[in-house]
Amino acid sequence: MSGTRRVPPTARLEEFPPEAVARAQWWEKHILEVLNGLPPDAPKNSAPRPESDPRQHSLTQRETAKAAQLSAAGHPVAASTVKHLRQRYQYDGLVGLVDGRSAKQMPQFGRVEPAVVDVMRQAIAEAVDASSRTIGSIVWRTEQILTTGDTPVELPSRRTLRAHRAPDIRSSRCDEAPARASPGSTTDLRPAC
Repeated sequence: MSGTRRVPPTARLEEFPPEAVARAQWWEKHILEVLNGLPPDAPKNSAPRPESDPRQHSLTQRETAKAAQLSAAGHPVAASTVKHLRQRYQYDGLVGLVDGRSAKQMPQFGRVEPAVVDVMRQAIAEAVDASSRTIGSIVWRTEQILTTGDTPVELPSRRTLRAHRAPDIRSSRCDEAPARASPGSTTDLRPAC
């Protein structure tokens, strides 16, 4: 992987839990040994282990040796994983070694206040028996409840309300909406899900 680093080695580390950062720091020592022949904490004038010596072995051979060393020590890893992590480290520094899945996640409803989510759920519950409820009617009812409530709540845009609640409205409509067919009809007119 070629190119310059996009971010400084320690930028953004606060976005990750301490365990993920510690794991990345553990990997960093091993990746530096693959790259340079010695771990960063090696005493001065130390000689690299024979299988890690850059003067005697190619990068691919050193990655394979590191994978074998880690696997023998109880950390099973493939040489391709060592290569991938080395490439990420060379491109992004320490941040590249952090498992991105451990980054702080956006709350389920984004920046919408929990009170708005609760009111929207109330509006959906109120409309369970209505056969023609739509996302628009639920949003309208949510706005109505929020503007007449005692607690001032910042109302998100209609677009935000629609985006956050559309899946819940569609799924609840499928099971609970009454059919609108005439009494003698056998046609089920509930929405298709």
